Amino acid sequence: MGIFKSIGKFITVCEEYLEYRIITGKFIRDLSDQNVKLKQSLDEKSKTDIIKPVTKSKPHPFFTSLLTIWNTLLKFWLFENIVTLLMYAIKIISVFYIEISLVTILVVPLIILLFILFENSVASFFIFLMPTLLLIIYCLSAFYYCIDKRDHGEKISFWRSIFTIRKNISDISFPFIIHFSMTLISCVSFFILSFFLSYLFDLTKISWESSFVYWFVVAFLSIAILIGLLLLTIIMQQAYFATLLRQVPFQKALRGGWIQLKRFPFHFFFLYVLFYLSYGVFAWKITLSYLYLGIILSFFFITILSLFLGYLLYRKFPYTLSVQEHVTPDKEKLHSLFYILVGFGIVNYWLIGILVMRQSEAILAFVQQQQASFVATQDVRRYTNSVYRYTLEYPQAWTLYERKNNTVTFYDNYTGNIKGGTWFSITVSPFDQGFFTGLYKANPGIVEVDESQDIMTKIGNIVVQQKEGINYTYIKHGTKNNQYETHYLIHKGDYMYDLAFISVSNDVNEYTSDLFDKIVNSFQFIE
Repeated sequence: MGIFKSIGKFITVCEEYLEYRIITGKFIRDLSDQNVKLKQSLDEKSKTDIIKPVTKSKPHPFFTSLLTIWNTLLKFWLFENIVTLLMYAIKIISVFYIEISLVTILVVPLIILLFILFENSVASFFIFLMPTLLLIIYCLSAFYYCIDKRDHGEKISFWRSIFTIRKNISDISFPFIIHFSMTLISCVSFFILSFFLSYLFDLTKISWESSFVYWFVVAFLSIAILIGLLLLTIIMQQAYFATLLRQVPFQKALRGGWIQLKRFPFHFFFLYVLFYLSYGVFAWKITLSYLYLGIILSFFFITILSLFLGYLLYRKFPYTLSVQEHVTPDKEKLHSLFYILVGFGIVNYWLIGILVMRQSEAILAFVQQQQASFVATQDVRRYTNSVYRYTLEYPQAWTLYERKNNTVTFYDNYTGNIKGGTWFSITVSPFDQGFFTGLYKANPGIVEVDESQDIMTKIGNIVVQQKEGINYTYIKHGTKNNQYETHYLIHKGDYMYDLAFISVSNDVNEYTSDLFDKIVNSFQFIE
């Protein structure tokens, strides 16, 4: 029994050391102190035999300087707080990895469902977005509730946490509903003010597009709204955790979040700004890489990771309940202003949904334009066709399919089909002298409009590896989606090589021509 008690005491000491020394980064100082004590405890002979060779070794000055730099950096509140938060995060991930896996199992199907809806029906996506988001918040709430209870010595499972917090689901969800509503109201107000300001410039016959005053006012409003939304996010997240973990009424929790922000303004503001700037780069790259899926993942990752940062800060700077709040934990009657904000939020959500549905093609075209520029800068792979003797380079992120001997297709998205982006095909066919010669001699412009209103437009003649070619576009009208094609038709011997870039969203030649040119310029015949 004594052995088990000793083991238990050892584990307790290790846990306390992890909590108070390693998490704060101060264990480096302990190592330095132990090094000093070791030197003092050794006799002169040991110092001569052991210490001197170590101190004279080449790595010793390097590690000594690192220890000095580390101890100096820990004196700065910003660095110490970042180290502490990182250690907190590592501890949570390493201790609660099972609960994290359970949350992932519950959340991922919801994200996949929204992805499918977003790719196929924008209207259905907006209908199911809020219920799905609330379900995800509910799962995350159970996770944080489980962590908090275990930190206070209560043995509780993740599944029990789910059933425990179900009674307070309305209180838990309310901070997010208010936050979402105020975000939508701020965004819609910004666009309305910008449009109204441009309308005033038009009335006075002043070009607002080149006006310094207009863009200064717009930039000032956008920065003010972004700062306001950032502060709102901080306060609402702290209020959410106070409501979830302390059962504090929403209005009291809201005041507590404001008090915490006033007590530690630089800590909260700087860390959130650092997080959003870092995440912005990640979100932009994942959106350009995966388009539909990237947009969905970016939206949910920022919700989950931002909430995780809020929890780390809640632990680092906990909100202390006042005596009055301990004595009177009963609910306060919510101010009518909150219900008005929720009502306006619903209206703005409806308006934004309609706008996105109507402008979905334009929005997708803009994203694809940025995607094409991004892909063009990435690593490339080389494809070689030994049958028809040609080779070319294509972006590494694209997917290759060879369904026929004379046709190969490259998709710019992970789905491997026409949805979600542009695809590129190379078709080799016998030389059609009448078609090729007629199109080659035609003047640039619209060449043909057939009965189905399909339009062929010649861009110009080209030369690829000393072979004659034609660059033209083709708009094919379909029952569901139009098909926009950009062709590079090359003649060599008895064959025509048709390099076609195709999309169902917009005229691809307008926003991905640089990428097309790069791929076409890499096309070479194998002699």
